[in-house]
Amino acid sequence: MSRVQKLAVIDIGSNSVRLGIFDVENRSYIPLFSEKALCGLGKGFSKKGELNPSAKEAVMMQLHRFVKVIQHVGVDSVQAVATAAMREAVDGKEFASEIERDTGFKVRILTEREEAYYSALGVRSGLHSVKGIVADLGGVSLEMIYLDPDEIDFINSILAGGLKCQDIDEAGEDLDDYLKKIFKVLEDEPRLQEKGDLYLVGGGFRTIGKAYIDHIKYEPRNVHHFSVPRDEMKDFVKRVIRQHENGYRRDDFEIEYPSISGKRAALLPYYGKALLALLHHCKAETVLFSSYGLKEGIFFETLSEDEQKKDPLFLCCDMLAKSQARFQQAPDYVTWLSDIMSLIPQRYERLLKASATLIDLAWMDHSEARGKIAFWRIAYLSLPGASHHERLFIAMTLFVRYTGDFNKFEHKDFLKEFNKEELFVILLFGRALRLASSLSIGDASLLDEVDLSWDEEKKTLSLMTRSSDHTNFDALYGESVQKRFKSLQKTLIEG
Repeated sequence: MSRVQKLAVIDIGSNSVRLGIFDVENRSYIPLFSEKALCGLGKGFSKKGELNPSAKEAVMMQLHRFVKVIQHVGVDSVQAVATAAMREAVDGKEFASEIERDTGFKVRILTEREEAYYSALGVRSGLHSVKGIVADLGGVSLEMIYLDPDEIDFINSILAGGLKCQDIDEAGEDLDDYLKKIFKVLEDEPRLQEKGDLYLVGGGFRTIGKAYIDHIKYEPRNVHHFSVPRDEMKDFVKRVIRQHENGYRRDDFEIEYPSISGKRAALLPYYGKALLALLHHCKAETVLFSSYGLKEGIFFETLSEDEQKKDPLFLCCDMLAKSQARFQQAPDYVTWLSDIMSLIPQRYERLLKASATLIDLAWMDHSEARGKIAFWRIAYLSLPGASHHERLFIAMTLFVRYTGDFNKFEHKDFLKEFNKEELFVILLFGRALRLASSLSIGDASLLDEVDLSWDEEKKTLSLMTRSSDHTNFDALYGESVQKRFKSLQKTLIEG
């Protein structure tokens, strides 16, 4: 059987319908194409037990568009799945059959355990190491899973999604009493008592993350792998709930939190109530948001066991580097800079290798803007295999690679993200990459002729040619290389 090269994943959720097209052949976590539409399939579901008729029409219209997109891109395989709304509705299976007749998409209605499993697998695919509770909040349900490097264990599924809570509230029922009753099943769950991490997945929780980032006026406004202390998150969702109780509605939330869309803004207080109820039972000390979830989990499952074990950070950086490459064979900067890297604590090795791989990320841009462009491009990228802080470390290293220091960085407060050691490592390796780039001109063969070494005892940095003929080396060692060499040497001496 031939290997799938391009995989389309369609997620028919209770609130949104999503399409992600993945490059399986190159194991690219960044979709070739990604789109969503908020159709509200689960809206009104709790009243009749049937799917919302107008939402069904909206879903079908969006799926017809996905048919055309998939045909145009040229996809080998399509996996269409549906979650809680179609699972709980009395006409869910009938609608799945209708979709297959109209579009050709064979829809698999996931069980609670399957939905939870794929969400957890998506989180695992996007983080280098993960241990804690994964919670996926959709329009109708909230799934909870225990996840560590060796285990994915289903905990429970609760009907506490944003649309579900909104329906209960708008029907005049006591939503707080409802949530208190349904969350009671978690009281004796020992894994929720562990003081680890809580990974929040799904559009509902991402909406809370975006609103929180707006609230604290943080840059970059990328919720992926953004972490918040438990108590701070509790205080924020309580604030949102109070705003709703004081008359805030969709338009008010849009103004207060501009990063969230209108339909999501209307559900923000309901997402908040679900999270507050979860935090009452879950003792995790840190809350982390993940842009990777169910779609990415389905993609990850298609990979072989060996491929799943590969570090996603390097795979993604390699793909980005190849897409921006100036030359066919990029230099091995990490090996060439081994003397410099030996001075840096080993815990930074992955991040330094990733930074070296992305050394030419902004080569096509205007020289005055390359540092900023490289920084913001990485800062806003849903980079797999790196935490929020690690992603910003790589971004800042690339900024120094293009500018030489921190002086031109416009957001000085942002440097407080890093401790003294991290700032030194960023400056040192950024300047080392700056020298390597200037000397090699992106050509692997030129670095093969030159050695860079540091004598710790004499505090001396040396750049020497391996050839007895110094002609090539002398010609390359111009003003630009000299300036960058002296800058790196100064950093080492003063370090």
